Amino acid sequence: MDISTTDHLAKRFGHRLNLALDGMGYSPLPLARAKALARELSHDVSMISTLLNGMLMPEWGVLLKLCAVLDREPGYFLDDAPEKVPSDTRSVKPLGPGENIVVRIPPKSNAPWGAAQDDWTWIEARHKMGFGVLPGDYVINFSPQEEPAELKPSLLYLLGIENHLELRRCQGIVDGSVCMTGINPITQDNSPRFFPVTSSDTISTEVMDQYGAHHLGYVAMTMRSSNTMLQLF
Repeated sequence: MDISTTDHLAKRFGHRLNLALDGMGYSPLPLARAKALARELSHDVSMISTLLNGMLMPEWGVLLKLCAVLDREPGYFLDDAPEKVPSDTRSVKPLGPGENIVVRIPPKSNAPWGAAQDDWTWIEARHKMGFGVLPGDYVINFSPQEEPAELKPSLLYLLGIENHLELRRCQGIVDGSVCMTGINPITQDNSPRFFPVTSSDTISTEVMDQYGAHHLGYVAMTMRSSNTMLQLF
């Protein structure tokens, strides 16, 4: 690989790194940006500045750290044209065994679609879950990494409680408690669930533990296979 090719790759890498940091809200000031990223990676600020300025390609270990911090695949930095992938595409992990999938839907007003750094997960329904979700359907949801999901009236949530997962609609918050309606997919009981909430309309970790809840995410979309569709007719 000649020097001109190396320079081109380094400049392209720096450009894509800065684009990723822009999307995550990092400071636009070069030194502040370099210091913040250096803290995340536990690396020298001068080396990070060199990467950001497109003057150096990172070692493989540094690249993997960047991918973890920025929630990007190595191909985002290394492929010829990753810009062909829309910025609101999300990499989604299984909530349990399975493989990662990639999803995107056209933006819609008032539809929940979290940031790339949120914790995106999917499940395959094993039972009728209500809200039209049948066995075999896939439910895509996301949870903020730094704080519990905020409860908002009329939004649909995936709730992990005891040994199963439920779809629950937030009906509203009254006197410090949230009412969440839906069904228990195991028993098909449609009794609402009530949880105490914090002043910021979230369910604290302590309350989650007290009620046997282990997951709460915004439902972004569902997917249905052709096999399930054919079984409906």
